Amino acid sequence: MEQCFWGRFPIERASSLFYYAKGGTVAHILYAMKYDGQRKLCVKMGEWIGSELLPTGFFDGIDCLLPVPLFRTRERKRGYNQSELLARGIAEKTGLPVCRNAIYRLRNNATQTHKSGYARWLNVQELFCATADAASLAGKHILLVDDVLTTGATLVACADALSAIGDIRISIVTLAWTK
Repeated sequence: MEQCFWGRFPIERASSLFYYAKGGTVAHILYAMKYDGQRKLCVKMGEWIGSELLPTGFFDGIDCLLPVPLFRTRERKRGYNQSELLARGIAEKTGLPVCRNAIYRLRNNATQTHKSGYARWLNVQELFCATADAASLAGKHILLVDDVLTTGATLVACADALSAIGDIRISIVTLAWTK
């Protein structure tokens, strides 16, 4: 999984709990998390990530969890951000703080779900921006948290938004991963 990001930004480590297959059980879980209002499921999946990875040392040296933000109108409509709830579940198991205010989404981009790899990259160009609070992450090791990794475009866009911060180290965790 780390190889997906080689040459895009310096990554410390990356992991995912499940492999995503179209129509499979994980696909149904992700759909329920995003579109069926399953807030508790999001947190439980985050707890599962935390429980599985904690004994491996994956979280060693991580300073905070940074969930991929939704655009404010999408989050308002959905009522929650599934990545933030995943991060809260991970925090329950690891004790790591969740940092919500370091980056924000500049626009309500179209869903990535049915886009090709190239279209995904175009869709997220300059999508995120660092806030003034992001400066506090200088010298820190952050863990970007998202629900699913497909091409890595969204996570790279988040890393790009954080690139001006001095001496920041970035790792990634997702619930699911597909090639």
